[in-house]
Amino acid sequence: MTTTARPRTASRRRRSLNRDRTLWVLAVPGVVFFLVFSYAPLAGLVVAFKDFNIYKGIFGSPWNGLENFRFFFQSGNAGRIIWNTIFLNV
Repeated sequence: MTTTARPRTASRRRRSLNRDRTLWVLAVPGVVFFLVFSYAPLAGLVVAFKDFNIYKGIFGSPWNGLENFRFFFQSGNAGRIIWNTIFLNV
């Protein structure tokens, strides 16, 4: 005996959402918090790979690849800056 799954119709989905409305309402603040504090800051990471111009903004500034990192590590202060960052965060 085989059973075939019926495709969900719009009315079944609506009933399911209405039945689980409380769970959805409880989940929304957590999802919003996660999006705001986990994914929104990722746009700022792009600045590390850009020749940032405040007037053009993050996404309007030209790419410069790893040039910023090359400058950082050739400056002679990279070790001290990394140590201070780790020390202050621990």
